[in-house]
Amino acid sequence: MVKKKTDQHIKIPTRGPVLKIPKKFKLFGQTYTVEIHDDHEDGNDNQGIAQFNKNKIILQNQKSMKRPDSKTEQVYLHEVIHVIFNELHYAKEAYNEQMVDQLASCLHQILTTSEYK
Repeated sequence: MVKKKTDQHIKIPTRGPVLKIPKKFKLFGQTYTVEIHDDHEDGNDNQGIAQFNKNKIILQNQKSMKRPDSKTEQVYLHEVIHVIFNELHYAKEAYNEQMVDQLASCLHQILTTSEYK
């Protein structure tokens, strides 16, 4: 009896978060932690913040605000892009909110709509 080769691709779930938000990740040898806080929202309606000097990303708990998981995923990618530009010493780009937001949206769409068949 010949065994069939199994599909090695990761299946994207149809419900719940598509991107798994890590507790930490490494970039250029630096370890960054990711925290989700129920009470994180400043007066500017920021839903996440990258704390460069602390190697930390803090995200607002979107479930408590009744926002979709996709919003948390996009905010996470947005903050990761800030971190990447900061580590690359691209200060101007690191603080360009419009560009960072557009890149995060594009990256989120690519990662969540990719087909592997």
